[in-house]
Amino acid sequence: MEIVEATGHVLEAGKSSELTALLATVADATAMDGEPRFAPKTCHDLARAIVCRKYATGILQLCHLVNAVDACGSGKDRWERFFFGIDKVRGTAIRAWLTQTVTENDWRRPGFELDSTGLHMAYGDGEFALGYGRMPFLTALLETVIAMIGYEPVDQVFSNMTAQATDQEEIKNAANSLNRLIYDWLRDHLPGTQTAEKFEAIVNFLKSNGDKNSVLISDENILKFWQQQNNGHADANGDFRTFRSAVGGFIDFLRAVETGSSQSSVSYARSLGTDREAGEVDPMVLDEDAPAGAWQTPLAQLDSPPADAIKFLNKREREELDFLMDCGPLAIDLPLSVLRSDVFGAVQARITQALRRKEKQKHVLNLLVCDDAESYGQRTERYHDHEQHLLRVQKAVLHALTGDAIDVEEVDTQRDPAGLPEDADTTNVVSLFSSKAMSDDVRQEGEETFKHLNRKGFSDNDLDDPEIMEGFSVGAGALVQARDHLADYLVVLARLQAADEDLEQTFSTDQEVFKTLFTVMYGERK
Repeated sequence: MEIVEATGHVLEAGKSSELTALLATVADATAMDGEPRFAPKTCHDLARAIVCRKYATGILQLCHLVNAVDACGSGKDRWERFFFGIDKVRGTAIRAWLTQTVTENDWRRPGFELDSTGLHMAYGDGEFALGYGRMPFLTALLETVIAMIGYEPVDQVFSNMTAQATDQEEIKNAANSLNRLIYDWLRDHLPGTQTAEKFEAIVNFLKSNGDKNSVLISDENILKFWQQQNNGHADANGDFRTFRSAVGGFIDFLRAVETGSSQSSVSYARSLGTDREAGEVDPMVLDEDAPAGAWQTPLAQLDSPPADAIKFLNKREREELDFLMDCGPLAIDLPLSVLRSDVFGAVQARITQALRRKEKQKHVLNLLVCDDAESYGQRTERYHDHEQHLLRVQKAVLHALTGDAIDVEEVDTQRDPAGLPEDADTTNVVSLFSSKAMSDDVRQEGEETFKHLNRKGFSDNDLDDPEIMEGFSVGAGALVQARDHLADYLVVLARLQAADEDLEQTFSTDQEVFKTLFTVMYGERK
């Protein structure tokens, strides 16, 4: 995928359906002859300015233009007649309108002049110029702003401004007022500025560290990105201080690309235009902000009612599986990044904790060298242990849902098999949790596992609690999903171990890399 296309997908993913519809409305507006009211490039520039929050300069220019239009118009609704009275908004049409208006009415206030290039405005504290070619964008921007925050707030800002616009300071104050209103509206319709800045940092890195025309995200360039972000002192501010935050940033970026690509694909099924970034999509088919089947960590289900009434995982098990489960299928594509995060991310967490507690420098220095870091082989064994534990819990849950503590025959007779009609032939249908569907060995193994799990929810008395039973029903699916994902990840690690450069050699190399950067980041503190 080209970097420009990927960036477009990220921007698409960030927009709410309401903002998408709003930009589409501006882009779809037509002139009397049926042609677009705004040129495609104007709509493209508008969408990027709004989504990237790069509209402040445009708002300032817009306020200057409104002030000039007010100075050459006549009667009421002076700025409205200019912005909404031009049918096909192009630079030539705007120049013709301004020229005719000034010829007919002259300027009501001094300090304004038209020439072949555009508007020139002289204020008490300086001059300002605005070309005709910029004005179509400003017209589209105004329509968008009014659609966002309403006509009355915009009109109030302009009325206050034109009543005393003798200095540029009044124009700046008006622009600041509009910027605040726009910012407040966009908070509910775009990702936060911090997220946007993170994505911008990733895009800039990808452009400068590889093929400028394509997106190539690998374990190695994530590590390189983190190194570049933290090659200064530990006091430096940044969104990627920890290695885990760097990996998480790339995971979020890839998901945004996937989400935007999915939304774009759906939108083009009923396209309203050809320029996605100009908002030329059908908002009616964008039902959700995430694509169908988007990954949700199964641990979230186990943490939520009714499954949270049961202790499927203890605190340590939960913490050691958390990041892998959060990454979802992308962990399969970036296996070393997840492994590095779990191993050296844990070391970094201990370093920062030691610094917060103001522990002795000798202890901090011992942590910096990463000698106590768990090796990749050891971590892989721990993953295997977790996979086996999930399997044991699955067997225990199977017993809870189908064991002798439940009157299985009664459940089977009360259940409508497969949702079939009452008069349907069900002689060849067996309930999923029927005792007849399992061998005695499977049932016995599940019962033994259940008895040996000394955890909340795993006792015979708990099986009489309807809420606990509902928790088992919900948790069963989450456990299967978690174990399947962990098993898939272990297959990838096994392939890496079988490669020419095995995991232990990779660990030794990484240990030096993290040791060096941790020393740069934290080693000079006293």
